[in-house]
Amino acid sequence: MAKKESSKPAGAVRCRVLTPEGTVCDQETDFVVVWLEDGQLGIAPGRKPIVARLGIGPLRIGRAGKEPKYYYIQGGLVEVAENVVSVLTERAIPAEQLDAAAVAQRLQAAQAMPADTPELRRRRQEALRIAQGQWRVVQAAGR
Repeated sequence: MAKKESSKPAGAVRCRVLTPEGTVCDQETDFVVVWLEDGQLGIAPGRKPIVARLGIGPLRIGRAGKEPKYYYIQGGLVEVAENVVSVLTERAIPAEQLDAAAVAQRLQAAQAMPADTPELRRRRQEALRIAQGQWRVVQAAGR
């Protein structure tokens, strides 16, 4: 069986970030780092195919010699195949659209939420995951 050749240059991957509202990002890059439910995954050209579940946190897209671009990603899936990274997520927000003070307030509010019942604990935990994920993006982007 003949091996399929990738149409991308050996030193690049195409990163596509898709939400239910549409395409947030579609660009060539040198590397991508995604936040998974159980850690981070770095993706460079030539990465073997993989499908993984995304967590809540930063997506970093980088080019050599340039500042990386950061996005806040809220769950979903990442698929890597033939030097194409497809990020399918419910929510993707460019780091420059996150206000550090507002994110810090959301984090404090989530920490102060009551957790007296299983339902309140679940709500508090979800609010904390979202606020902490946004805070990681703010910090990584140096905002």
